[in-house]
Amino acid sequence: MRVVKFLVLTALAGYGMGSLVGWGLSEREVRMAMCAYYSEWEFCREVKKEERLRDLALSGLSRKVHELEMKLREREEKRENLCVKAYRLNIRLYPLDGKVIGVYRKGARVEVLDRIGGWVRTEEGWVSEKWLERCSEAAEAGGVSAGSGNSDVLRK
Repeated sequence: MRVVKFLVLTALAGYGMGSLVGWGLSEREVRMAMCAYYSEWEFCREVKKEERLRDLALSGLSRKVHELEMKLREREEKRENLCVKAYRLNIRLYPLDGKVIGVYRKGARVEVLDRIGGWVRTEEGWVSEKWLERCSEAAEAGGVSAGSGNSDVLRK
């Protein structure tokens, strides 16, 4: 605190902000130090107002990040399993015209990781959503599931 008091007194003595900035302190840091001792100065009110606005912006941003994290957590918890209704369903590297990297057989159960415009991302790759349906109770109870090494997935 002695250094801060010295800097404030130096600034008041007429050395100005420029000389203090030369010591490695930003002008904002010098103003903050001065406001710690002389809060009644006009520019100190502005500095405090700027700090309040910055804190409000940061708290708003923090709240948004928290909301996004909660949505992602909910999405992870709500993953659903669907069954393949086509005889052979191409697994693509990416949606639409992506390279075919494998095939799901009819009845294979896939876990939905993401959805984009009629396409579903699974552990193996992307498949068209129109060839998937809700699994019957028999498949849900202990039927086939898709994953690496599964006999219902043919790799190319």
